[in-house]
Amino acid sequence: MSFDRTRNAYNNKWSFLGRQVWSRNSMNRQQSFVIVFILGILLITGLLVMAVPSSVENLLQPEATQQQQTVEAAVNQFFTQTAEARGPVDITQTAEAQLTATANIQATIEAEFNQQLTATAEFEALVEEQFNQSLTATALAESSVFGGVDVAQIVAFEIRDIRDEEDVAFIEFARDADNAWQIVDGSNLRNLPVDEALLEEFVQSFATLEITNRPRNQNLEDNGLDEPNFVLTMTNADGTVFSLSIGDTRRDGRRYRALAQIVPGDETGVVYEVRSNRVNEIIDLIDHPPYLIPEELAPTVAEIQIAEQVFEGGRMIWIEPTGQIWVMLVDEEGGGRWLVFEDTFVEGEPEIDPSIQPPEGLLQPMRGFGKLWRENPELREALGWAVTPEFGFVSDYRYDPGGEFDENGELVFLPGEHTLFTLNGELLQFNEADSTWQLGED
Repeated sequence: MSFDRTRNAYNNKWSFLGRQVWSRNSMNRQQSFVIVFILGILLITGLLVMAVPSSVENLLQPEATQQQQTVEAAVNQFFTQTAEARGPVDITQTAEAQLTATANIQATIEAEFNQQLTATAEFEALVEEQFNQSLTATALAESSVFGGVDVAQIVAFEIRDIRDEEDVAFIEFARDADNAWQIVDGSNLRNLPVDEALLEEFVQSFATLEITNRPRNQNLEDNGLDEPNFVLTMTNADGTVFSLSIGDTRRDGRRYRALAQIVPGDETGVVYEVRSNRVNEIIDLIDHPPYLIPEELAPTVAEIQIAEQVFEGGRMIWIEPTGQIWVMLVDEEGGGRWLVFEDTFVEGEPEIDPSIQPPEGLLQPMRGFGKLWRENPELREALGWAVTPEFGFVSDYRYDPGGEFDENGELVFLPGEHTLFTLNGELLQFNEADSTWQLGED
C-alpha cells in the first residue's frame, strides 16, 4: 500500500513536470513559427521591390526612347529651316554688331552716370561753399585779436611809432560828418586826397588781425611790452578803444609779441603773437599815408644795374641808368649822410694809383670809385679803405616823387625817396629832402 502510494506520488510529480515542459515547448514552437513567417514575408517583399523597377524600366524604355528621338528630330528641323531662311551668317558682322550695341549701351549708361556725378558734385560744392563761409565767419571771430570788430562802427584809427620818445612818428584818421575817412594829423603829411577804399582795407586788416599763438609767459617785460615799439588803436562809435601794443619779434622775425587791450573791458590785456608782415603794412602808413596819388606822382619801379663796394666808413654805389655814384657815409647805426657825384671815369684812364698801397687785408678802390676816392681827400678820409671788392648786380629800384596840391589846387613837386637793395639783400632808403640814407624794413 505504501509502495503504491509512493509510486503514485512519484508519477504524479513527473506528470506535473512533464506538463510544464510541454507547455514551454509549445510556446517556443509558436514563437519560432511567427519569426519564420515574418522573415519569409520580408524576403518576398525585397525580391518584389528589386524586380518591379527593372520590369517597369523594361516596359517604359521603348516609349521614352521614341519620344526623345521625336524631339531631337523636331529641333534639328527647326534649326535647319531657320538657317535656310537666313542664309549664310557673317560671324564677324554679327560680333561687330553686338559689340557696337554693347558699346552704345555702355556709353548711354556712362553718360547718365556722369550727369548724376556732375549734379552731385555741384550740389556738394555748393554745400561746402556755404559751410566754409560759415566756418570762415566763425573762425574770424574766434581767432582774431579783438574777436571780429564791426569795421563799420570804427570812427577813428591811429598808429604811433614810440621807439623814440623825443620824436614820435604818428598818423591819425577819423570819419567826418559824411562818414568819409580823413587824415586828421600826422608827422609825414601831404596835401593830397585820401584813398578811402585803401584806408578801409587797412582798418579791416587791423580789426581782423589773426592770433598765431598765445604765449604761456604773459609777463610784459619778457615779451618786450613793458616799453613797446608801436601802438595801434581804433575807436568804436560807442567810445570803446581797441589797443594793440607791439613788442619784440620772434627769432624768425615773422611774428610780433603784442598786448591786446579793450577799454573799457579787458584793460589788463592779453599777450598774443601776430604776423609781423600784416602789422608792418599798417605801421608803414606813418611814412606812406594812403593818398590818392596823381599820375604825375606815381612811383617809378624797375630793375636796374648797380655796382657796390663796402668801405671802412660807408659804401659806394654806382647807378647805371644815371651814371651817378652814391656815397653813403655812416654817421650812426643804420643811417647817415647821402652824397651824389657824377661818374667821370673814362675807359683808358688808370684804374688805380700804384703808388698808393693799402694796409694788409684792405683794398684801394678801382675805376670810377677809385678816381672819386683819390680826387676827394675829405671823402677819402671819411670812407677809409675798401674792405670788399667792387660787385656788380641787378637790384629792385623804386622812386616815390614828392608833391602835393597848393591852396589853388595846383600840383607842386617836392623831394622824393629812392629805395634799392644791397648785394646782401638789405633795403636802403635815400631821402632827397634831407640828403640822408637809412636801412629800411623789407
